Amino acid sequence: MFTKIKIVTLFVNIFFITSCYNSVQWSSISKENSSEQKTTEQQANFNSTGLSTETTETPGDLCSINPYKKKIAVTTFYLVYPGQAVDIPRIPYEFAEILARKLHASQNFIVRDVEEVKIFDNYPIDQYSTEQKTGEFQDNTALIYLAEKLDAQFIISGIIQDFNFHKFSFANPLDFLNTIDERVLRVEIFIYDGLTGAMIERRMYEKIAKGNVYFSNITHMDSEEFLKSDIGQAVEQVIREQVRDIGSRLKCFPLMEKVLKVERENIYFNAGSLQNIHIGDTFPIYSAADKYAAGVYYQGSRLRGYLEKPKSILTVIQVQPLFSIGILDFNEKKKIYPFDVIKSY
Repeated sequence: MFTKIKIVTLFVNIFFITSCYNSVQWSSISKENSSEQKTTEQQANFNSTGLSTETTETPGDLCSINPYKKKIAVTTFYLVYPGQAVDIPRIPYEFAEILARKLHASQNFIVRDVEEVKIFDNYPIDQYSTEQKTGEFQDNTALIYLAEKLDAQFIISGIIQDFNFHKFSFANPLDFLNTIDERVLRVEIFIYDGLTGAMIERRMYEKIAKGNVYFSNITHMDSEEFLKSDIGQAVEQVIREQVRDIGSRLKCFPLMEKVLKVERENIYFNAGSLQNIHIGDTFPIYSAADKYAAGVYYQGSRLRGYLEKPKSILTVIQVQPLFSIGILDFNEKKKIYPFDVIKSY
């Protein structure tokens, strides 16, 4: 009996010692985690004040602090099968117009109104062009000229690949009495660099709307009837996604604008307060006077881009809504010409 009591007492002591050890160990770990959390919070607070000098700036950080609005132009879309849109015949124009309006409302861009401009010709379906299949042009000259004419850094266009309407039965494809109207919207957008005409983004969007998707009379996309319909809501969702994706894709590109004229030490360039230019901002200037001679070509004919030749740093001293004036450092002797290019980084 005495031996059993000793054994029980021994087990109780072992359990008590183990529990105490685990409690102490857990307390130590909790204190370490708490200490690490406080240290992390202190570092975050310290960094947020701007006092830390050891932060590393990543490309993502550069995108998030890029404050300048770029100029973009949205051109008329191309409708592959016009017969699919007899109830909304102006969809190529109105889709582009609404997209431009939403991009302007995002306050990230200066948007050019070019509703009637087309970059894809209206070929018959049996002559569907290489440009419309790939979005790439054998000769980028027309795109470059269009960007210069519209004063746009980027050009956006698109192709409505499918806008088909048909009856749909959930239970049986042959059950014509219990059907619902269904319409497919498949639209592809293209983003082009205005300086080189190069395609920098191509993306497809697709939605299927069921219910109120077809109109007995000719309808416009900004009408209340269209906006309240199921197909109207599908279009609205696609355009919302496009605005988001365009903003995300272009925010990391630097602002690029041209020098307009040079008067003594004053350098006028083609961006102002509407693009968030401020007095004291600095921009590198690149030579563009011989840009065609410095072009990089593929197989001797297709332009790939231009070699950049840094010339100097410009500091803004005066800002107007549509242009700004800057000067070089007094020690700088570089000659600046009209059509030289300033970049935000």
